[in-house]
Amino acid sequence: MTKKNYVFTGIALAVLLVTYGAIQRLIHIREEPFQRTCLANVYTLSHSMLLYSSDNDGFPATESWMDDIFQYLEPTSSLGALHCPAVGDAEKEFGYAMHITISGRKPSSLPDPSFEPIVFDSSLLSRNAASEQVLEPRFSRHGGQMFGYADGHVTRFTLRKGSE
Repeated sequence: MTKKNYVFTGIALAVLLVTYGAIQRLIHIREEPFQRTCLANVYTLSHSMLLYSSDNDGFPATESWMDDIFQYLEPTSSLGALHCPAVGDAEKEFGYAMHITISGRKPSSLPDPSFEPIVFDSSLLSRNAASEQVLEPRFSRHGGQMFGYADGHVTRFTLRKGSE
């Protein structure tokens, strides 16, 4: 290979790496608003569940939790908060689930509300979805999973590669 070929190969490789980096950044920029909206939705849903539990002496039933908390949602976000922005059909697919173990329980009966997830971003797309398995290691709609806890805080959990 001549010196000219080495220079051309180096330039082509540099252009390829810069292009790849730019594409990755564009993908990240596109996903960021979805992540923020989803985290805000989980916050709204978990706080609505806490308001419901305060008024009704316990968390809603798993088979109707979205319907039960609907009146506690902000009028401007009511339908939007029930629907993950990264999920397709807003009328049929929702993308959030309730932790099945809190159904009917009083918040005061939970040993440590800061470790008790009540609603989360899920691969289950049906209305009023509920699951006992909260952490879905192979699921990642936003590069991680969003959780709302019984003490009112929300978080995004990211699974590191190789820890499955």
